[in-house]
Amino acid sequence: MLFLLIPLNSFAAEAVTIDFFWIKGCPHCDHEKGFLSQLEKDYPNVKINSYELVKHMALAKKMTRSHGTRWKDVGPQTFIDNKHWVGFSESTAKQIRDFVKKKSTVQKKTVKRGPAGFYR
Repeated sequence: MLFLLIPLNSFAAEAVTIDFFWIKGCPHCDHEKGFLSQLEKDYPNVKINSYELVKHMALAKKMTRSHGTRWKDVGPQTFIDNKHWVGFSESTAKQIRDFVKKKSTVQKKTVKRGPAGFYR
């Protein structure tokens, strides 16, 4: 039996969920909001859940514990997968963008093609 590996041409980037906690009146939070808004436009597979930290502190604390990091009563706080960022700067923006870019890179999948063109 002959099997060929053939790349498929229809791919979808992995969904990336960003949980973003912000504080009203915080300039760093406002700066990150703009950054995340642009990131969402640049990467259609990105979904942002935005929470006011004061109103959703219990959730933020729970996420901090689940990420194995220490709770800090400051904003902004950003969670993606197993990553947790506190605060926002150009360095943080680069780290977040690079992480999203890596998660968004489409991986080509291959399938085995058997006799008579049947896919397995």
